[in-house]
Amino acid sequence: MATITLKNVPDDLHNKLKAQAERNRRSLNQEAIEILSDGLADTIPSPALDPEAFLAHVKKTHDSMEARGICLTNQEVLDAINFGRE
Repeated sequence: MATITLKNVPDDLHNKLKAQAERNRRSLNQEAIEILSDGLADTIPSPALDPEAFLAHVKKTHDSMEARGICLTNQEVLDAINFGRE
């Protein structure tokens, strides 16, 4: 299993996580893993696991954006992808 180290966690966030872990009778580590698992449960499906589910998700997202008047060109998408990499 992989190990993750979080730096610069605000004291308030750390205290909330610690209190929630105590309420749920979990360690701080177990609580963080549970929160991450729950938070990522409804994210983009892995195309390697289920290509049809991935394509359905992409279409749903596209239709939702289009309904709100958001239309992006291929270049705008590429610029957004590369923005944080520069």
